[in-house]
Amino acid sequence: MGQIILDTDRLKSPRVGFYIAKDARRKGYAAEAHKHMLAAIASRNSKIKTIWEEVVIGNHASRNLLMRNGFQITGIRQSSSFGLDDKSQCLRRTLN
Repeated sequence: MGQIILDTDRLKSPRVGFYIAKDARRKGYAAEAHKHMLAAIASRNSKIKTIWEEVVIGNHASRNLLMRNGFQITGIRQSSSFGLDDKSQCLRRTLN
């Protein structure tokens, strides 16, 4: 069906990544899993105040999911952390 992971970037900032298989997309699984992952992070580690995400430009579904879950676009990165040459949008959400 897919996966959701918590990882850190090279600056040790927490990031949540997700992938949903094609046949499971557009059914709300990613949004629900992402929402629960953010709640678990917030409740289990009070030191984490901000979560960063990165979405390849053109991946509207993932960007929209993040924005529905409270993320705001903060800028564009020339070289994404995915190892691709594509530009990516950087998004941020402050945890309560």
